[in-house]
Amino acid sequence: MTYEIMSMNELDSVSGGNNGEYKEIRELLPMITVENYPDIDGAVRIEDDKYYMNPEEVTGWLKKNLNIDAKIDTGAFFNPLSSAGKRNVYTRNGQQLTHSKVIAEIHNFLGK
Repeated sequence: MTYEIMSMNELDSVSGGNNGEYKEIRELLPMITVENYPDIDGAVRIEDDKYYMNPEEVTGWLKKNLNIDAKIDTGAFFNPLSSAGKRNVYTRNGQQLTHSKVIAEIHNFLGK
């Protein structure tokens, strides 16, 4: 049996993009903070809730900060598997980018 080492581009084309890749990106990005100010019997209480960006928010962040157009498919809403969804597509100025390249650019932008 012969073992071969695949390049990152080859791995991207084999694994494609999907819910797992969306999860990888969203975990790198800042979480969204929602401030709640419930009024209970005249008292004001401040609570902050944090959540990961949804696919549309991730797409917006990539466009705003890295000028990357992303088409993210997480599959059916009831399918939590990382393999769910069709191949994600990332482009900038008409040039296709690999998932690995997008991850590297996020790390570089955020200084991670």
